[in-house]
Amino acid sequence: MAIEFNIQKTWTELKSFAVAKQLAYQYVEFDERYVVFLDENTIKYYCEIFKAGFEPFGLDATQNTADRVDFETNYKSTANTKYYLSVDLKGATFDSDRLKVDAQLSAGGTPQDMVITDPDIQSQQAAVDTSGRLLVSTQPVTPITSTPVGGTVDGSHSGAVTTFFVLDATKTTTIQRFICGGEGKKYTKVELYEDPNGTGVGMVLLAKGFIPEGGGNFSFDLNEEYVGNGTRRLAIIRTCSNATETFAKWSGFEV
Repeated sequence: MAIEFNIQKTWTELKSFAVAKQLAYQYVEFDERYVVFLDENTIKYYCEIFKAGFEPFGLDATQNTADRVDFETNYKSTANTKYYLSVDLKGATFDSDRLKVDAQLSAGGTPQDMVITDPDIQSQQAAVDTSGRLLVSTQPVTPITSTPVGGTVDGSHSGAVTTFFVLDATKTTTIQRFICGGEGKKYTKVELYEDPNGTGVGMVLLAKGFIPEGGGNFSFDLNEEYVGNGTRRLAIIRTCSNATETFAKWSGFEV
């Protein structure tokens, strides 16, 4: 589970952070005050601006009034809106774990590095080829004459639990997708393997998801083709340190 930090600032400091970090204003309005904040992933910068007549003892009322008038006049109407980036991927390069592009904020700003990451699956990030085109994943085409095939495991367990799925000896099976999830209690992972000899020895890892505390789910696009021989099989291994409910499913087609 990600650790979040809430850092209090003055209204003047918050405005400086908004410009320096290119963050959008968000706010919550209460009867007696505004809480204005900037959201930077796991870090939130915020300030409190009190309404007239609700200033607490010891607060600089003159400064608070100036801050409130400034916020209500110049920022309130445009806060709590989505923040859009206009991105030009031409000439972009994929460097380590960050996609470097020239990004210009719609409301102005300077070019900056940015990361394109799936908000639900942090391990899935974008990349570009040598021509600067964004690489995307598309679902493999399923032949019309094929038969859908797949396997599912679901339930509560503790320790490591392995479930096998023997592939049809008369068919060629293509694995296209693997999804897994769980409620997440301390250490939890779900893995998909190919067991070529049907013995559990020399198995080949196809996909692995680590489920965080608090729960989560993963999805993997695959394109693995196997000819059935009567012993070749797939194995789903679910491992957790405490009693945990997990789910996993592989799917594809056979011809």
